[in-house]
Order: sequence, then C-alpha cells, then structure tokens
Amino acid sequence: MLRLKDYAHIEDSHIADEGNLTVSMTYDPQIRYTISEALNTEKDTLEELFKDNILNTEFDTDTNANTTDFIELDDQSSIAHNIVLESRSRRFHRSNFFSVPLKGSRDWNRTRHYSLEIGMIDYQKEHHFFNEAFHIILNREDLEKVVQLNSLVANRDENQTEGQKRSAQYSTIIIETLDTIANDILTEDFPGASPKEIFLYHIGPIAFRSILISILRSQQIGDIFYVNASNQIVRILPELVITKLLIDWWIERFENLDIEEVDSYLNYSRTIEFLRSEFLLSYEKAREIRRSEEPTASYRSFDDWLRKNRNRIFGRRKYSIFQRFFPDLLFQMNEESIHS
Repeated sequence: MLRLKDYAHIEDSHIADEGNLTVSMTYDPQIRYTISEALNTEKDTLEELFKDNILNTEFDTDTNANTTDFIELDDQSSIAHNIVLESRSRRFHRSNFFSVPLKGSRDWNRTRHYSLEIGMIDYQKEHHFFNEAFHIILNREDLEKVVQLNSLVANRDENQTEGQKRSAQYSTIIIETLDTIANDILTEDFPGASPKEIFLYHIGPIAFRSILISILRSQQIGDIFYVNASNQIVRILPELVITKLLIDWWIERFENLDIEEVDSYLNYSRTIEFLRSEFLLSYEKAREIRRSEEPTASYRSFDDWLRKNRNRIFGRRKYSIFQRFFPDLLFQMNEESIHS
C-alpha cells in the first residue's frame, strides 16, 4: 500500500460511511499507469491480480453479507465480478489518454465514429518535437523559406524555438480551421441539415479529423521542422498535436448538447435519409459531368473516374462525410447498389 501511495502520488484518503475508499491524487503524465508498475507485480491486469488473491485468501464465512469483503466464487458471481474488474481497469487506464466524451447512450451512437483518443505519452513525445521545432509552416511565406532550412537551423534562436514562439498562433489556426469546416458543412454542403449541432455531432470526430488533415495537407500548412537526435532535419505534420486541439475543440463545441436529441433515433434516421438523398444528387451530378467530359467513355470505368475526381465532384468535406455514413456504398456505385 505504501508503494502504491508513493507511485500514484496519493495526497489524502478516507473511507466513507458506505465503505468506499476515496483518495486524492496528483496526475503525472510521465508515469505509465499500469497494474504491473503500480503494484510491482508481473500481473498485467486487475483480473489476474484479483484471481490470485482470491485463490490465496482464506475467507471468513461469518463476514457481514452487506460488505464486499467476502466474494462467492460461483459462476454467476464470477461473471459479475469480471464485469466490475473490467470497468475498474477501464477507468484506471482512461487517465492515460486524451479523448472526446461519448454523449450518446445507444449502441448506434457509441460506435468508433464517435470515439477519438490519443495516448498521453505519445502526445507528450510529439509535443516535445513541436517545442523543439526551428521552423513551422503556417502561411505562404513560411512555405517559401523551406529552401533555406540549413540557414534557419544555423540562425535559430537558442533561447526560444519557433515552436515555442508560435504555439499559440498554431493553435489559433487549427481552431479557426475547425470552425470554418463546421460552418461550411452547415451552410455550403448541407444547408438543410437539422438540428444543426446534432447533425455535426453525428458526423463524428474521426470524420472531422480526416477533413482537417486533408485541408492542411492540400494547403501545405501545419508542418514542423526539427533536428532529431542524429542531427538530421525532420519534417512532420504533428497529427497528435492537431488531434489534441481537435479534442479540446470538440469538447467545448458540444459541451451543452441536448442528450435526448443525441439519443433520438428519429433524428438519426432522418439524418441518414437526408444524407442519402444528398449522396444520390451528387452521384447524378457526377454522371452528368462525366458524360460531358468523356462522352464516349465506358460506364464500367465510372467508379475509377469518380475515385480519381472525388474531391472535385463531392468536395473534401462531403466526401469524408459520405464515406463515414456509407462506406460500403461509396465506391461500389452502380444502378442497383445506390438505388436499392
């Protein structure tokens, strides 16, 4: 217990009237919060640890039935016990991640499309590279300076890096880009969508990240340059740093969302039908463009043509949203599949 207290930085603890142990602890992002590290044991899960403890413990059969000290090992209670262990383990490991909260309580609105998380240690590592960056591309002038990398390295400020100087500017540009994406989805791509914020929420953070990364790459902004341990210049788009900004934006944007509307299958089904109609309109528009541009082309090659021209025909935002809701339909497009 003393090791656990020191490991987890437990500052205070007390046992409530109902028997629950409450502790106050300080989070340290440099610590890997695992069972084996916490308890100095080779056991990797709470289940393994508790299983051995149960087998090696002599229980007092006179223990009050209202307490949790005595555990019966019949099949039914073992299942319930494992569920409790899994839940405890999930809560324990959640502190290792930055993630968006799941607002919905139904199977259909708690899928992978609504979930986005990044490992805290991985983020800290990439954020360190960001802070070490000697050049960041946020505009055309920054892009033109890429040919001067050796000069930029030689003349870099020893007291404050470009990453440190321009961190706030970088964050502002990402947040403004996300605001623009959301606004353009509602005003340009799907002006008839309703309720608007619920519609955006159902699109999900994964699709938003896909759109954001696509825009940054197409505009050639967001890349950072740093010198690694081998004294080599490295150029990356810091996707974990960007995703963390997206997570923060998502949490703030949907903090006060009406949960009943999120859980309304009527709203969701209307969203699906609305998007399907929009998809069919875009598909018919694509056919007209193809006939105009390549009047003698075979219909059999239409899918390949549309795949190559997807951003031009659908637009980056629409394509990502259609891909989110109709992944099996998007590039299996023929008369039978899209009208069935």
